Amino acid sequence: MHFSCLVSISVLTKLAYLSRNSGAMHRHKEVENKDLTVAAMAKQHMEPGMLMPWATVILLLSCGTGTISCTDDLASLLDFKRAIRSDPRGALSSWNSSVHLCSWEGVVCGRARHQERVVALNLSGQALDGQISPSLGNMSYLAYLNLSTNRFSGQIPPDLGYLRKLEFLDLNYNSLQGSIPDSVTNCSSLRGLYLAGNLLVGEIPKKLALLSSLQKLWLHSNKLTGALPPDLGNITSLQHVILQANQLHGSIPEELGKLSNMTDLLLGGNRLSGRIPEALMNLSSLRQLAMPVNLLHGPLPPRIGDFLPSLRLLYLGGNMLGGHIPESLGNASALQSIELEYNYGFTGRIPPSLGKLQMLRTLGLNDNNLEANDSQSWEFLDALTNCTRLVRLSLYGNLLQGVLPDSVGNLSSNLEYLTLGSNMLYGLVPSSIGNFHKLNKLDLQNNSFTGVIGGWIENMVNLEGLYIQSNHFSGHIPDSIGNFSKLTELSLADNQFYGPIPSSLGKLPQLSNLYLSYNNLQGNIPKNLIAPTVVECSLSNNNLQGQIPDVGNLQQINYLDLSSNKLTGEIPLSLGTCQQLQTVRMDLNLLSGSIPMSFGNLNSLTMLNLSHNNLSGLIPITLSKLLLLTELDLSHNHLEGEVPTKGVFKNTTALSLEGNWQLCGGVLELHMPPCPNATQRRTGWRHYLVRILTPILGIVSIALLIYFIISRKKVSKAHSSLSFSDETFPKVSYKDLAQATENFSESNLVGRGSHGSVYKGMLKTPEPVVVAVKVIDLAMEETDRSFMSECQALRNIRHRNLLPILTVCSTIDNKGDFGIARFHLETKSQSAGDSRSTGTVSLKGTIGYIAPEYAGGSYLSTSGDVYSFGVVLMEMLTGKRPTDPLFCNGLSIINFCETNFPDQILETVDADLLEEYQDRARAIPEKENGVLQCLLALVKVALSCTCQAPGDRMNMREAAAELHEIRLSSCIIGGGCYV
Repeated sequence: MHFSCLVSISVLTKLAYLSRNSGAMHRHKEVENKDLTVAAMAKQHMEPGMLMPWATVILLLSCGTGTISCTDDLASLLDFKRAIRSDPRGALSSWNSSVHLCSWEGVVCGRARHQERVVALNLSGQALDGQISPSLGNMSYLAYLNLSTNRFSGQIPPDLGYLRKLEFLDLNYNSLQGSIPDSVTNCSSLRGLYLAGNLLVGEIPKKLALLSSLQKLWLHSNKLTGALPPDLGNITSLQHVILQANQLHGSIPEELGKLSNMTDLLLGGNRLSGRIPEALMNLSSLRQLAMPVNLLHGPLPPRIGDFLPSLRLLYLGGNMLGGHIPESLGNASALQSIELEYNYGFTGRIPPSLGKLQMLRTLGLNDNNLEANDSQSWEFLDALTNCTRLVRLSLYGNLLQGVLPDSVGNLSSNLEYLTLGSNMLYGLVPSSIGNFHKLNKLDLQNNSFTGVIGGWIENMVNLEGLYIQSNHFSGHIPDSIGNFSKLTELSLADNQFYGPIPSSLGKLPQLSNLYLSYNNLQGNIPKNLIAPTVVECSLSNNNLQGQIPDVGNLQQINYLDLSSNKLTGEIPLSLGTCQQLQTVRMDLNLLSGSIPMSFGNLNSLTMLNLSHNNLSGLIPITLSKLLLLTELDLSHNHLEGEVPTKGVFKNTTALSLEGNWQLCGGVLELHMPPCPNATQRRTGWRHYLVRILTPILGIVSIALLIYFIISRKKVSKAHSSLSFSDETFPKVSYKDLAQATENFSESNLVGRGSHGSVYKGMLKTPEPVVVAVKVIDLAMEETDRSFMSECQALRNIRHRNLLPILTVCSTIDNKGDFGIARFHLETKSQSAGDSRSTGTVSLKGTIGYIAPEYAGGSYLSTSGDVYSFGVVLMEMLTGKRPTDPLFCNGLSIINFCETNFPDQILETVDADLLEEYQDRARAIPEKENGVLQCLLALVKVALSCTCQAPGDRMNMREAAAELHEIRLSSCIIGGGCYV
């Protein structure tokens, strides 16, 4: 039906909707039109039920009489209701014959020249479950449709394209699927299109450019693909373009620079590449520019702060941007937040001009290559003291060097978040840092700070996270930390703290992560140290003594590491009640007793290491029932009896039992001796003693004979040092020895001594020869000295009862590269009559792994080890050995990686690794850039380890810290919604 006077809603910013309880009309969108009135009728409460046919007739009659003509609207709304599967909040309970159509919840009617029609439907946030009925497309006067934050599924009905008067369509946060129908572009009056938070796929319709009145386009948090349509630049009315958290690719169109009314441009969490277009600098009204977690590269436009004076939020983190941070940013006086983190490319100094931004609240520059090494380059810190609203400052993972200036304490008293970790800072922490009473996170990790912490930390009572691991802090851990009632994470690991662990730490009511490992802490573990709230606890590599306290009340803990201490006594039985435990490490202690049977109740356990203790008794068979257990190390204890054969005990690569000489049975791959049956247990003890004592007596006899011969033979000092530089020895690989001894089978075992085991074998040299293979146990003390003494003696002895030494194999890599490496010591007299001597070490080995300085006769150093580590890391990433035929004519694996870093790095990655990367990108597209950033960071570590000059290489501590940070970063890099 056509009316001479059309219903229009020219200014629709809030819409009236009816209150369920009071029946009053509230304003959600203002309706400003003299020809439009909204009928508000008191709502009547009644039980929802089926609408009987006679009731439908009455309702239709009421719509068709007098001034009301709403038959089409009624039928459409009833169709909509029938498509709803679930209405848990009773939002449609008033949609029945006893209530007038215009008084139904969410329905708003308007009058135009005595004709009353539905102009708005608002059912937002009602948890409705079902599909959107196509019949809504028949409500020809509908100007506002809001079905957001429900559970609608299926596709967006193309029939909605018939709603020519529709100005606002809000379907945000449902589970809608399929593509965006082209018919939506027929809604020529549309000013707001909100389809965010669904499961929409396909490309953004190019016909959107026909919506000449469109102001707000919200399509974020879907699965949209393809490129950004350049024609969007023709919708000059656009103010919001919010497309983040999709799978869009390609470059950012220059045409977007024509949108002079644009205030919010949010494109983060996609796969956009290329540079930031200079044309965007024309958007002088822009308030939010957010494009994080993409593949953007290149520098920032140098005059970005001059051309975007209204800019409030600048989010560009998680890209590959680089160059200097523009000084002009200091001219964008409205800036409140700058986030440039995780680009790894910004260099130079931090511009002091940022101190002019008096509205600045957050400044995130972490994980770049920004420098500060003198008073001039540290000026930015003084300048930032003018930013009195600053609450978050992140400078983690840069190249800040030297002593931290005392002016750091003059930063905003409102500061809540300060990270300076993973730089090159040293010296004392300024006491002024204690001025930050509101600070809730302080990160100084992976630097070289020294001194005690008690002086400046005591006033930080609002701390939630304290991260000062991997420094050189010393002294006692302050008791005052126990007063930080909000503390959830405490990491003091890898420092030089000594003394007892303060018992006050057990009073922290919210502590979840406690890391005190790699210090010199002594005494007992306080009884209540590990509070019920703790999730992860590491006290390893200290000098803690006494028994492990009872831990039966720990129902949240999933990681417990007490290894490398001097703990004694038995393992608490109550540990078996900690159902969330995934990792337990208690190795390298002095624990005794048996392994608790209750460990079989730890159904979440994935790793258990109890090695190098004094545990005895049987292995609990209940451990074989732990389905998630993939790593079990019980080696070097005094365990006895039969080894289980199920669960983790079937996987010999996940199991370590060596050093428990009384174990038997198990799967065949373990090569354990068979367990005696009942008869053998009664009568076979003599055979057992003979088997044990015979090799022992034989070894003792040989040792006595060697000692007797050595004591009578005087060997000059010039011949006392051992040389392995002689290349006449036959080269035998680990694989050869394993084949000769049938994989070191127990049946070939001759005997065991205090420093190793001897096996009989048939070595397949050009002519087969029977040999004795002695396997040295490097875990035992004095093993290396015993080995040297034995070699010195046996090389000069010939006896019919002693076997001559043929050769030495010092590798477990059956592919013999480092097996040809040789060390030889040369004794040089310091001066006449001087009995002291110094050792020089020369090295030969596989070309490609050896540091270049060794070619010039340089001494062995840890820098050379770092170089080799870097080459191995490159080998892992590229799948190519440094001796690959590809590397010739001056091309090495190092400059191969260097020349392709960072833009072409995927062309160098190993095929299997690349396939895994692509599979992950297809499975979780929004994480693709995070994976790429991890690969780039790994290559960066490898390149830093293989610098030509030893002094330019990072040390192993720094390499380990970087790898640990890369592991963490792979969890936290992701897209977000900046609406």
